Amino acid sequence: MSERIDAEQLQEGDVFLCRALDASRHPILRKAVTTRTVRTVETYTVIDYRVVGTGAGGTLNLLHGINVERLGPITLEEIDDVIALLNNGEHATIWRIGEELFT
Repeated sequence: MSERIDAEQLQEGDVFLCRALDASRHPILRKAVTTRTVRTVETYTVIDYRVVGTGAGGTLNLLHGINVERLGPITLEEIDDVIALLNNGEHATIWRIGEELFT
């Protein structure tokens, strides 16, 4: 299941959504490639990522805090359990990356 975290907690390989970066109403799925610390006048974390689907790269500078939604892996068998937990009117989104599923 997904969890809302501070972007500084992302690690290499994490799949995440960052609504603050998305100009459209459609969320863009991203995968952290590397994380590094930058030291200038201030010290902050930089996350390099790839957009899942297009492969386009980008950088997330964390000079100021940003919340992201880190997605968790899910198996086909667990999807039934997720659906059973939904209340009337709720929905769940399943993302597929190759053979892996995330929610």
